[in-house]
Amino acid sequence: MHKVLIVDDHPFFLHGFGGFLEASGGFEIRTALSVDEAIASIDEERPDLAMLDVTMHNGGGLKVLRHLRLHFPSVPAMFLTVHIDPEQTIDAMRLGVRGIALKDSDPDTIAGAMKIVLGGGKWFESDVTEIALRHSI
Repeated sequence: MHKVLIVDDHPFFLHGFGGFLEASGGFEIRTALSVDEAIASIDEERPDLAMLDVTMHNGGGLKVLRHLRLHFPSVPAMFLTVHIDPEQTIDAMRLGVRGIALKDSDPDTIAGAMKIVLGGGKWFESDVTEIALRHSI
């Protein structure tokens, strides 16, 4: 069973997606509604995977990712977001994010991506990486 921390400031999405993952099996879900709550949860429980929303108050997913890299560099992280700017994608990749999924993707696809990342791989929405690549040229 993989311990996953989902960080999102929208309770409806947070609990709905968390419930879906728990029902699908193989995931033990922890949740956090803020950056500060996420950092406290990471420090206390050290998840096997952190699923981070990019856009949140107080620094969002990038702030949580920086904390992970500083204190728990081996814990993989993915972004799960509605939208991500090319600059944010590039920053996240430089910080070692292992995947980026969009919230309008099929939940089974996202769960599969999480399993790939938990297995040591990487998984990125092709639209996100293509836009970031074009932006960086």
